[in-house]
Amino acid sequence: MTERSETFVLWQLLDSAFPTGGFAHSSGLEAMLHCRQIGDLAALRQTCRQSVEQVAAQHLPFLYAAFQSPLQATQLDGRFSILSMNHAARRASVAQGRALMRAVQDIFNDDQAHSGLKLLANSDCHLPVVFGAVAAALNLSADCIGNVYLFCHIRGLTAAAVRLGVLGPTLGQRLQRELGTQIGVLALNFRRISVDNAFQTQPLLEIFQGVHDRLPWRLFVS
Repeated sequence: MTERSETFVLWQLLDSAFPTGGFAHSSGLEAMLHCRQIGDLAALRQTCRQSVEQVAAQHLPFLYAAFQSPLQATQLDGRFSILSMNHAARRASVAQGRALMRAVQDIFNDDQAHSGLKLLANSDCHLPVVFGAVAAALNLSADCIGNVYLFCHIRGLTAAAVRLGVLGPTLGQRLQRELGTQIGVLALNFRRISVDNAFQTQPLLEIFQGVHDRLPWRLFVS
């Protein structure tokens, strides 16, 4: 794939219109707000920063492993499922992973993409594993995929904050820009970490996200 065509593929994957269902999830932000764990903008910033760090530590090792060894995607998917103790996060990961896989198979008329993703057909299809396998099938660069994955997570967080009414659109974009400054370092650091050393950094975030189904009203699926 030429640099120009790779750039266009990345633009398409990053487009908010790309049908992966990511905007239906708040990554625990809605539950944190309901449980009064976020009282001001400083607390929101800290929570979002912690969420990005947790996704980097837990998801990126699996993303890079699936990218480097697509034939091991099924085994990696099973291991990621074991590591995902929070049922709400696990459900969101599977829903988005399956949506991404269907979208890529339907949109990209590429036999390599189809054959590479068939291996995941009978597994849970967690998002980081599917994303890594998709990146390999579409011949994307290892230097960019971690950054793209974290950007999508940050975009979802800030969009959720805006829809929940705790930020306006402009301040949401400012927060997104602020969180984006840490993407490059996190992607580089966790590119070197094996799946054996993947870990969760924010247990409280996991706990509060797990109560999402018990909220009196819910705007998001998770």
